[in-house]
Amino acid sequence: MKRAVIVLGAGAPNAWGASLTSEITELILQDKNYKTKSGIPLAKFIYDNLAKYYNSTSSINFETIINSLETIQNYYMNKTVVGGNPNTTSSASIWFNTNEIIEELMNFKVEPEGDPERVTVHNLTENGGCFPGTPKSREETVYINHAIKDYLTIVKQQINIYSLNLNEPENNDLNTSLKELLMHILNQGYIPRIYTTNYDSLFPTIFNKSGDPDFFDGFDNQIGETPFGPVFKMNLPRILNDNTTPCYYNLHGCIFWEYEATGDDRVSQYRSTPNEAHLGTFINRGELTNPGENTLVHNIITGYYKLQRISLEPLNSFHSIFTQDCINAHLIITIGYSFSDYHINRPILNAIRINDTRLLHITFGNQYSTQVEEFSKIKDLLRLRDDFKSGTLHENGWIISDSRKQMVFHKGFKDFLLNNEWKNSNI
Repeated sequence: MKRAVIVLGAGAPNAWGASLTSEITELILQDKNYKTKSGIPLAKFIYDNLAKYYNSTSSINFETIINSLETIQNYYMNKTVVGGNPNTTSSASIWFNTNEIIEELMNFKVEPEGDPERVTVHNLTENGGCFPGTPKSREETVYINHAIKDYLTIVKQQINIYSLNLNEPENNDLNTSLKELLMHILNQGYIPRIYTTNYDSLFPTIFNKSGDPDFFDGFDNQIGETPFGPVFKMNLPRILNDNTTPCYYNLHGCIFWEYEATGDDRVSQYRSTPNEAHLGTFINRGELTNPGENTLVHNIITGYYKLQRISLEPLNSFHSIFTQDCINAHLIITIGYSFSDYHINRPILNAIRINDTRLLHITFGNQYSTQVEEFSKIKDLLRLRDDFKSGTLHENGWIISDSRKQMVFHKGFKDFLLNNEWKNSNI
């Protein structure tokens, strides 16, 4: 059978009412659970300083903000480890010092505890709470960790809102159209291999009726049950060896995952709870992802430390089989994907350059300049063949290369489904 790789970006679930990246960013900027010493919301303070540094706000979003906090966190995590092993300790604190901007972020006070090695960190923002049992000299790290947790919770809450509504009556037509598209892909002899950068369970949730295609999500070994339903552990051999089954793999984690350490060897396990979202989970636990880099683990991966975190399973296996699927793909469909994750772009690039794989990109641009920019971005990022350079912009929402091997639909995934635009595509 032929293989169709489908990559879902942040714009894909917008058809079901998901918040845009800009909307989530605005919610984080308005969050007042953490403020600077001057009373400015912490995320807004970081945003303003980034805008001043880059002389632009066009590419600053919640991921940029979280990345800034994680950079500060990593610095403080290793600052006090003098004489540590270079395989487990960063040398950054040797070469760099904090400045007044970072000092402005640290709006907390420390209270001693009975244990001389532990303190309580108090967030000085009104109703900010406290963090008892903090190891002495780790105050900044713990404070920043909790700020990151606060912002990640906002992101996860937005994912959960639309996830709960996927099968509501208002989405019946959209879901029916999605199923028609998938049946068309199957009837054309393709195996749909779906990879998402989102943190949802979009396809498995919608395709939940008897007779619907079954999408393997990487977890199929039930190991327990909670009041919400079954708990599954990952099946790495199947992820890596079964490439003939329709799949739905979360390349950057999922709100329906939880993370735990088991055993004396501290083996890490992501577990899947399909009926239970984990929105406020805080894992005060680091994993070595590079020599000297102890990366904190979350059930979703955002910010700019993705490459470190995808070394954890099953993310590592997802990315490995994604690369293999791309190089063997006859068709690649990208939906609402911004091409800003280079570890995802490269397998797509290799498929197109080596195998001349067909590409269908579905995006949203309501102005001519936006449409042309999207076309140029794909051409430049993927270094497509010459015939794509002279693609034609059509009034019906399509940009088509001369060979029809590369096509862009710029009226959004919702229009693509409801108007059966896939019938006009190269699928």
